[in-house]
Amino acid sequence: MLHEWFHREHAIKIWQMNWPIRQLETYYRTFLAGDLLYAYIGEANGEPACYFEVYWACRDLVGDYYEVLPTDYGTHQYIAPVDPKKKYVSPFTQCMVDYVFAQPQVGKMVGEGSVDSLASLMNKMHVGFRIEKVIEMPHKKANLNFCYREWYWAKFPEYRPKAE
Repeated sequence: MLHEWFHREHAIKIWQMNWPIRQLETYYRTFLAGDLLYAYIGEANGEPACYFEVYWACRDLVGDYYEVLPTDYGTHQYIAPVDPKKKYVSPFTQCMVDYVFAQPQVGKMVGEGSVDSLASLMNKMHVGFRIEKVIEMPHKKANLNFCYREWYWAKFPEYRPKAE
């Protein structure tokens, strides 16, 4: 499924993971055995519809581009459906942010989406991310962006956990 998703026209330039299936399998088998990156498949109405990765920014290349803290958590997100009626972009992103901020050890969320992905940037800004700066990574030019719980909860106060 991921192999097919990463070979879709809209994914090739942004994700750059349109590899042969064996290479993609090796990639996932390698990181699944460690604790550097975690991958999730999200469903909508019982159908796989999004993929996201979460990782500690201090263990990733992105940590070289700002004063990374050990509590910074990075994410990558891919929305699979091309039918606008099935994309559910904002709900998927909100679910991802809710999940990450439910982890008490997370300080802020970090993103480094390609400058070529305006849709991704707009979606992240919708849930509270803000661009820090544009960075030149070896494989892409990216918008380094951050989101703090307070920024997210300011946009969606109903998602703020209730005090016990």
